[in-house]
Amino acid sequence: MSIKRGAALLLLAAVIALVSLQAGNLPGVFSYCLPSPHEMPREDRKLLPAADEAGEAPAPEETKKPAPTAMEERLKSLKNKMEDLSGTALSYGVTAYAPATNLGDGGSAGVTALVMGQWGNVLLPKAPLAAGRQLYLEEIALGSPVAVIDEQLAIALYRVGDPVGRQLVISGKPFTVVGVVRKPRTAGDQEERRAEVPLGALIKAGIPTQMMAVNLLPKPGSGAYAALSQGMAQWQSGGTFYSLAKESYRARLPLRILLCLMGLAAISLTLRLSARAIRGLVHHSKRRLQSQYAARLLPGFAGKALLALMLITLNLGALFLILQALVAPVYVFPEWVPAILVEPREILKTFWALRAQATPLIALRTPEVLRLQFLHRLMTLACTGFGFLLVKPYGTLRQRLGLGKGQAPSRMM
Repeated sequence: MSIKRGAALLLLAAVIALVSLQAGNLPGVFSYCLPSPHEMPREDRKLLPAADEAGEAPAPEETKKPAPTAMEERLKSLKNKMEDLSGTALSYGVTAYAPATNLGDGGSAGVTALVMGQWGNVLLPKAPLAAGRQLYLEEIALGSPVAVIDEQLAIALYRVGDPVGRQLVISGKPFTVVGVVRKPRTAGDQEERRAEVPLGALIKAGIPTQMMAVNLLPKPGSGAYAALSQGMAQWQSGGTFYSLAKESYRARLPLRILLCLMGLAAISLTLRLSARAIRGLVHHSKRRLQSQYAARLLPGFAGKALLALMLITLNLGALFLILQALVAPVYVFPEWVPAILVEPREILKTFWALRAQATPLIALRTPEVLRLQFLHRLMTLACTGFGFLLVKPYGTLRQRLGLGKGQAPSRMM
């Protein structure tokens, strides 16, 4: 193997290892992505009279308040729906996204960034802190006007890395910075800077969002994928359901295929070598029978037969494990299997169903899903290049072992 080929293989191996580690860092959370509801301006919403708890006459005009926003109504209906799905979900929360939102420091400085509104439990991993603290669950529940920003936004707005306690203006509404996180830009981030705030604070400030993702932590072994995907579709249709565990598995799937193909190639060599060794043993035994009695050679024959059986068993066992690893993804992606395996019509139907899922006209995806999809493409390219570079060394190894075409196998003496 040349030095250039070896260096390229080492580089691709490092890329494959890094991508595999990155793809495995996300928790097994489900995400249901759908457009945020269209909000009516607060001043245009009618006032609702507030009655007391005893159901008596409405309160005076000055105690009336605006009707709930569309987002508030949706969150209320989600809470009711999750009570029905409590048997399949351990916890849930909502992240609403407002991309390209205008942010300022209360003065002349201003930038655009991705604003994420949190509601309920935060199930996705948080970036490590550089200063301050993360959002408290109480602040998320109350909708307090506080924010956690990343270092890129802190430098762009305040020219310092620790602006904790300063004012952050989001679309003209004041928030207080309580924390700064180290969040390097990844493949799933369309924007360089981001801020995280309670969703209730965005609702109170009248700041609209474009997309919301309902994050669900499933109960293990409860068949949660089918139950939660159907439950979310019944709650609000038109969304896209993702499993981060499945997307992470998909991102590492090219590596599984590469390893299985390498294993099959290795078994093809070991089977040929085992067959050569067995033929050599048989030939050597025949030669000894010409000069010695069979009774004396019987123990040696038994040992050689046992050795041949072990070689065959090891190869067949390795082949079984590799084929099992190739079939294993079907258990994670049962939608890949046609209803009738040998029916062309069912195979074609399954193919177009999968293409429809992969190529929707309008796709709603969280940054985590975008990141995993990018890692899948990167893993596919790296594994393809790695396998292509191994073709020539594999052929050279076959030639050196005398397994190439036109070469007679050597006999063991």
